[in-house]
Amino acid sequence: VTSFVLHFFNACLVLLIALMIFRVSPLAALAAALLFITHPMNVEAVSWISARNQVMSAFFQLLLILVYWRYLEKKSRNWLAAAFFIFVLAVLSKVTAVMFIPLLVALDWLDGRRDWRRIAIEKLVFLIPAVLAAMKAVGNIAVGPLHAIHDMSTLERMGWVIKGPVFYLGRLIFPYHLTAYYDLTYFSLEWSDFLGFAIMVKRPVQKYSVLFLSDPETGKKIDQYNYSVVEFVARRV
Repeated sequence: VTSFVLHFFNACLVLLIALMIFRVSPLAALAAALLFITHPMNVEAVSWISARNQVMSAFFQLLLILVYWRYLEKKSRNWLAAAFFIFVLAVLSKVTAVMFIPLLVALDWLDGRRDWRRIAIEKLVFLIPAVLAAMKAVGNIAVGPLHAIHDMSTLERMGWVIKGPVFYLGRLIFPYHLTAYYDLTYFSLEWSDFLGFAIMVKRPVQKYSVLFLSDPETGKKIDQYNYSVVEFVARRV
Protein backbone atom coordinates (compact mmCIF):
# COMPACT_ATOMS: atom_id res chain seq x y z
CA VAL A 1 0.00 0.00 0.00
CA THR A 2 2.81 2.40 0.89
CA SER A 3 4.51 1.88 -2.46
CA PHE A 4 1.25 2.46 -4.32
CA VAL A 5 0.65 5.71 -2.41
CA LEU A 6 4.17 6.88 -3.21
CA HIS A 7 3.66 5.93 -6.85
CA PHE A 8 0.44 7.96 -6.92
CA PHE A 9 2.25 10.99 -5.49
CA ASN A 10 4.99 10.50 -8.08
CA ALA A 11 2.38 10.64 -10.82
CA CYS A 12 1.07 13.89 -9.32
CA LEU A 13 4.60 15.31 -9.39
CA VAL A 14 4.94 14.28 -13.04
CA LEU A 15 1.73 16.21 -13.70
CA LEU A 16 3.11 19.32 -11.97
CA ILE A 17 6.45 19.07 -13.79
CA ALA A 18 4.68 18.88 -17.14
CA LEU A 19 2.58 21.93 -16.27
CA MET A 20 5.18 24.12 -14.54
CA ILE A 21 8.39 23.34 -16.45
CA PHE A 22 7.38 22.09 -19.88
CA ARG A 23 4.22 24.23 -19.85
CA VAL A 24 2.12 21.78 -21.81
CA SER A 25 -1.65 21.81 -21.84
CA PRO A 26 -3.49 20.33 -18.84
CA LEU A 27 -4.74 17.48 -21.02
CA ALA A 28 -1.21 16.59 -22.17
CA ALA A 29 0.08 16.81 -18.60
CA LEU A 30 -2.69 14.50 -17.41
CA ALA A 31 -1.88 12.05 -20.21
CA ALA A 32 1.79 12.02 -19.15
CA ALA A 33 0.83 11.36 -15.53
CA LEU A 34 -1.54 8.56 -16.51
CA LEU A 35 1.12 6.96 -18.70
CA PHE A 36 3.57 7.14 -15.82
CA ILE A 37 1.23 5.59 -13.26
CA THR A 38 0.00 2.79 -15.54
CA HIS A 39 3.13 1.86 -17.48
CA PRO A 40 3.98 -1.84 -16.96
CA MET A 41 7.67 -1.05 -16.43
CA ASN A 42 6.80 0.25 -12.95
CA VAL A 43 5.20 -3.01 -11.82
CA GLU A 44 8.28 -4.25 -9.94
CA ALA A 45 8.94 -0.98 -8.15
CA VAL A 46 5.35 -0.76 -6.91
CA SER A 47 4.59 -4.42 -6.15
CA TRP A 48 7.86 -5.50 -4.49
CA ILE A 49 8.37 -4.48 -0.89
CA SER A 50 12.12 -4.57 -1.42
CA ALA A 51 11.75 -2.06 -4.27
CA ARG A 52 10.09 0.56 -2.10
CA ASN A 53 13.36 2.49 -2.09
CA GLN A 54 12.90 3.00 -5.83
CA VAL A 55 9.52 4.72 -5.60
CA MET A 56 10.73 6.66 -2.55
CA SER A 57 13.85 7.86 -4.33
CA ALA A 58 11.76 8.69 -7.40
CA PHE A 59 9.48 10.79 -5.19
CA PHE A 60 12.40 12.84 -3.89
CA GLN A 61 13.96 13.16 -7.34
CA LEU A 62 10.74 14.41 -8.91
CA LEU A 63 10.21 16.75 -5.97
CA LEU A 64 13.80 17.94 -6.43
CA ILE A 65 13.02 18.95 -10.01
CA LEU A 66 10.16 21.16 -8.85
CA VAL A 67 12.07 22.69 -5.94
CA TYR A 68 15.20 23.36 -8.00
CA TRP A 69 13.10 24.92 -10.73
CA ARG A 70 11.56 27.13 -8.06
CA TYR A 71 15.09 28.16 -7.08
CA LEU A 72 15.83 29.09 -10.68
CA GLU A 73 12.69 31.24 -10.76
CA LYS A 74 13.15 32.95 -7.38
CA LYS A 75 16.99 32.92 -7.18
CA SER A 76 16.60 32.33 -3.45
CA ARG A 77 19.22 30.42 -1.44
CA ASN A 78 16.46 28.98 0.70
CA TRP A 79 15.11 27.10 -2.31
CA LEU A 80 18.64 25.93 -3.18
CA ALA A 81 19.13 24.67 0.38
CA ALA A 82 15.78 22.87 0.17
CA ALA A 83 16.87 21.30 -3.12
CA PHE A 84 20.12 20.09 -1.54
CA PHE A 85 18.24 18.57 1.41
CA ILE A 86 15.84 16.75 -0.90
CA PHE A 87 18.78 15.50 -2.98
CA VAL A 88 20.34 14.00 0.15
CA LEU A 89 17.05 12.24 0.93
CA ALA A 90 16.94 10.88 -2.62
CA VAL A 91 20.50 9.54 -2.34
CA LEU A 92 19.75 7.98 1.05
CA SER A 93 16.73 6.28 -0.49
CA LYS A 94 18.67 4.88 -3.46
CA VAL A 95 22.28 5.58 -4.32
CA THR A 96 21.60 5.79 -8.06
CA ALA A 97 20.13 9.25 -7.39
CA VAL A 98 23.71 10.55 -7.58
CA MET A 99 23.28 10.49 -11.36
CA PHE A 100 20.67 13.23 -10.94
CA ILE A 101 23.27 16.02 -10.81
CA PRO A 102 23.64 16.28 -14.63
CA LEU A 103 19.87 16.72 -14.84
CA LEU A 104 20.14 19.74 -12.55
CA VAL A 105 22.68 21.18 -14.98
CA ALA A 106 20.22 20.50 -17.79
CA LEU A 107 17.58 22.46 -15.87
CA ASP A 108 20.05 25.35 -15.58
CA TRP A 109 20.52 25.28 -19.34
CA LEU A 110 16.77 25.03 -19.93
CA ASP A 111 16.26 28.10 -17.75
CA GLY A 112 18.78 30.01 -19.83
CA ARG A 113 21.59 30.14 -17.26
CA ARG A 114 25.03 30.40 -18.83
CA ASP A 115 27.17 31.33 -15.82
CA TRP A 116 28.92 27.98 -15.84
CA ARG A 117 31.37 28.93 -13.08
CA ARG A 118 28.55 29.63 -10.65
CA ILE A 119 26.71 26.51 -11.80
CA ALA A 120 29.83 24.39 -11.21
CA ILE A 121 30.28 25.80 -7.69
CA GLU A 122 26.65 25.04 -6.85
CA LYS A 123 26.95 21.47 -8.09
CA LEU A 124 30.16 20.87 -6.11
CA VAL A 125 28.02 21.04 -2.97
CA PHE A 126 25.75 18.34 -4.37
CA LEU A 127 28.80 16.21 -5.19
CA ILE A 128 29.69 15.80 -1.50
CA PRO A 129 26.81 13.44 -0.56
CA ALA A 130 27.01 11.90 -4.04
CA VAL A 131 30.66 10.91 -3.62
CA LEU A 132 30.08 9.59 -0.09
CA ALA A 133 27.14 7.50 -1.26
CA ALA A 134 29.11 6.20 -4.25
CA MET A 135 32.02 5.17 -2.01
CA LYS A 136 29.62 3.33 0.28
CA ALA A 137 28.02 1.57 -2.68
CA VAL A 138 31.40 0.47 -4.05
CA GLY A 139 32.27 -0.93 -0.62
CA ASN A 140 29.05 -2.92 -0.54
CA ILE A 141 29.76 -4.44 -3.94
CA ALA A 142 32.80 -6.21 -2.52
CA VAL A 143 30.62 -8.27 -0.16
CA GLY A 144 27.31 -8.34 -2.03
CA PRO A 145 25.92 -10.28 -4.96
CA LEU A 146 27.82 -8.08 -7.43
CA HIS A 147 31.24 -8.89 -5.99
CA ALA A 148 32.18 -10.58 -9.27
CA ILE A 149 32.40 -7.16 -10.94
CA HIS A 150 35.94 -6.89 -9.58
CA ASP A 151 36.91 -9.86 -11.74
CA MET A 152 35.51 -8.31 -14.93
CA SER A 153 37.60 -6.74 -17.64
CA THR A 154 37.20 -3.08 -18.56
CA LEU A 155 35.20 -4.05 -21.64
CA GLU A 156 32.87 -6.23 -19.56
CA ARG A 157 32.30 -3.41 -17.07
CA MET A 158 31.47 -1.04 -19.92
CA GLY A 159 28.98 -3.62 -21.12
CA TRP A 160 27.27 -3.62 -17.72
CA VAL A 161 27.10 0.19 -17.77
CA ILE A 162 25.47 0.17 -21.20
CA LYS A 163 23.15 -2.74 -20.44
CA GLY A 164 21.01 -0.88 -17.88
CA PRO A 165 19.97 2.12 -20.01
CA VAL A 166 19.47 -0.04 -23.11
CA PHE A 167 17.37 -2.57 -21.18
CA TYR A 168 15.06 -0.03 -19.55
CA LEU A 169 14.74 2.06 -22.69
CA GLY A 170 13.71 -1.07 -24.55
CA ARG A 171 11.19 -1.99 -21.84
CA LEU A 172 9.86 1.56 -21.91
CA ILE A 173 9.06 1.31 -25.61
CA PHE A 174 8.24 -2.41 -25.71
CA PRO A 175 6.99 -3.39 -22.21
CA TYR A 176 7.01 -7.19 -22.32
CA HIS A 177 8.20 -9.99 -20.00
CA LEU A 178 7.57 -7.79 -16.97
CA THR A 179 6.09 -9.36 -13.85
CA ALA A 180 5.74 -8.80 -10.14
CA TYR A 181 7.12 -12.26 -9.35
CA TYR A 182 9.97 -14.36 -10.71
CA ASP A 183 10.59 -18.07 -10.70
CA LEU A 184 12.94 -19.37 -7.99
CA THR A 185 13.22 -22.90 -9.36
CA TYR A 186 16.98 -22.54 -9.82
CA PHE A 187 17.17 -23.27 -6.08
CA SER A 188 16.50 -26.76 -4.77
CA LEU A 189 14.06 -25.88 -2.00
CA GLU A 190 13.01 -28.21 0.82
CA TRP A 191 10.04 -28.05 3.19
CA SER A 192 12.29 -26.42 5.78
CA ASP A 193 12.93 -23.53 3.40
CA PHE A 194 9.24 -22.76 3.22
CA LEU A 195 9.07 -22.95 7.00
CA GLY A 196 11.79 -20.38 7.08
CA PHE A 197 9.88 -18.25 4.57
CA ALA A 198 6.79 -18.28 6.79
CA ILE A 199 8.81 -17.21 9.83
CA MET A 200 10.79 -14.61 7.89
CA VAL A 201 7.64 -12.81 6.77
CA LYS A 202 7.10 -11.94 10.44
CA ARG A 203 10.75 -11.73 11.57
CA PRO A 204 12.93 -10.61 8.62
CA VAL A 205 15.85 -9.66 10.87
CA GLN A 206 16.52 -13.28 11.84
CA LYS A 207 17.18 -14.56 8.33
CA TYR A 208 20.36 -16.50 9.04
CA SER A 209 19.23 -17.87 12.39
CA VAL A 210 16.03 -19.18 10.78
CA LEU A 211 18.00 -20.74 7.94
CA PHE A 212 20.43 -22.60 10.11
CA LEU A 213 17.89 -23.62 12.74
CA SER A 214 15.55 -25.06 10.12
CA ASP A 215 18.22 -26.69 7.97
CA PRO A 216 21.95 -25.88 8.24
CA GLU A 217 22.71 -27.41 4.85
CA THR A 218 20.08 -25.26 3.18
CA GLY A 219 21.58 -22.19 4.78
CA LYS A 220 25.03 -23.05 3.49
CA LYS A 221 23.64 -23.80 0.05
CA ILE A 222 21.87 -20.45 -0.19
CA ASP A 223 24.92 -18.59 1.07
CA GLN A 224 26.79 -19.80 -2.01
CA TYR A 225 24.77 -17.24 -3.99
CA ASN A 226 25.72 -14.42 -1.60
CA TYR A 227 22.01 -13.67 -1.33
CA SER A 228 19.42 -14.97 1.07
CA VAL A 229 16.48 -16.63 -0.67
CA VAL A 230 14.52 -16.30 2.54
CA GLU A 231 15.04 -12.57 2.45
CA PHE A 232 14.29 -12.51 -1.28
CA VAL A 233 10.91 -14.17 -0.84
CA ALA A 234 9.96 -12.57 2.49
CA ARG A 235 10.44 -9.07 1.13
CA ARG A 236 8.25 -9.74 -1.90
CA VAL A 237 5.16 -11.40 -0.40
